[in-house]
Amino acid sequence: MVDIYSLATTTGGSFGIGLIIGFIFKKLVNVFAFIVGIQIALFMYLDYINIININWDLFNRIKDTLYEIIFALRFPDNVETVELYTSGGIVGGFIIGLFIGFFYL
Repeated sequence: MVDIYSLATTTGGSFGIGLIIGFIFKKLVNVFAFIVGIQIALFMYLDYINIININWDLFNRIKDTLYEIIFALRFPDNVETVELYTSGGIVGGFIIGLFIGFFYL
């Protein structure tokens, strides 16, 4: 028999942790994207005024390779469900909190 109180506390606690981690991750991604965007804009300007010469073909190949690596990452086809019922509340609360923290806060 499942103890409802312990299930609620573990789900709620993992939801709160997921919420905080999602919020922090979103802020870190925004800072990283801002820094990379500023650097690329600076390189484009320096290339435009002929201070530096950038090999844009190499840059595009690196970008395409990173896209392929990111899109190749996925969950495995077979996932073992050993004792999944005991951690379902924790994982579910954490994932829901993570998504809410990342997308809505």
